[in-house]
Amino acid sequence: MLRSRPLLGSAIALGLFLAPAPSRAEFDPEFQLWTALFLDTNRNDPGLALWLDLHARRADAGAVGIVRPGVGYRFDRSFVVHAGYAWTPVVPDGGDTEHRHQLWQQVLWTPAMPAQWSMAWRLRIEERFSTAGSDVALRARFFGRGAYAVPDTPVLLVLWDELLMNLSDADWGPSVGLGENRLFAGLGLASAEGFRVEFGYLNIMLRRPTAPDALLHNIALNMFVTFP
Repeated sequence: MLRSRPLLGSAIALGLFLAPAPSRAEFDPEFQLWTALFLDTNRNDPGLALWLDLHARRADAGAVGIVRPGVGYRFDRSFVVHAGYAWTPVVPDGGDTEHRHQLWQQVLWTPAMPAQWSMAWRLRIEERFSTAGSDVALRARFFGRGAYAVPDTPVLLVLWDELLMNLSDADWGPSVGLGENRLFAGLGLASAEGFRVEFGYLNIMLRRPTAPDALLHNIALNMFVTFP
């Protein structure tokens, strides 16, 4: 019974994440390439927890980068909190660069699971600023990830979903309500030295208040390094 509770909770949460957004007139399909590198410290011992993720994303009309450092505290093997800052340059082809800045706080929980299975849940709150406007945009992000390690191989089967909800309006674009839903399915390779790479398809439903919503079909490559 105890083992079934995380699985039941996962199923319920995933269903909420994948619930359809309010109907809109149409979706504009787009194709992008997303790459990311995630660095963090030892995941076993209580104490100081450092975080850094770096992103490079390419779309038809431009590129986006993210530099997001953070610091936090690990309470035990399964529970850690972080807070930090992020800089996001948005570089349209042939246009002026928009610089976005944010403060962020997150809680990350990785519950114990049966052999071969792993799971992670994350809640992140962001306070976002942009050179395109003067308002502060508040956003909540709900992330759930599951993975299955294929026995006697380094191969992982990976599925995750992230729901991004705008909590306030801002004069540079965001409006209250659903902002994005990101769904990833792919394969991973993990090593005993704390390195993991995941490659697959990332589907994004992107809400645009002043333009047709977008459906992004992305190739995603993510690398993870955990330092002892």
